[in-house]
Amino acid sequence: METKTITELVQFEALETTTDEQIVSAVDRLNQFQKAYEGFLDAEVARDMKENSWRIIFHYENFEWVQEIGSHLRSSREFVDFNSLIVSESLKIFFGQQLKNW
Repeated sequence: METKTITELVQFEALETTTDEQIVSAVDRLNQFQKAYEGFLDAEVARDMKENSWRIIFHYENFEWVQEIGSHLRSSREFVDFNSLIVSESLKIFFGQQLKNW
C-alpha cells in the first residue's frame, strides 16, 4: 500500500443531555478500537469554545487503511455508543490527503 497520510475530520454536535466527559470517553473508546488495526496513526478531539460543536481529527497511513478500519468500526459497539451521544443529522465527515507537515 502506498503511504499518503490521510486526515479524517469528523464534525458533530452533541445532544443537549450529553456531557463533555461522555464525548471524550466515547472518542477514547473509538481510538482504542482503531489502535488494534495497522494503519491508524493518531487522533485528537476538540470542542468549539462558543458552541456545542465538536471535531475529531483522525490520521491514517493511507486511504486504503481508512476503508479497512472504517468497515469494521461502523459495525462496532464503540461506534453505536458514540452515535447515541450526538445529533445524527449534524454529523459531517471530510477526508483530506496531507500535502505537507510542519
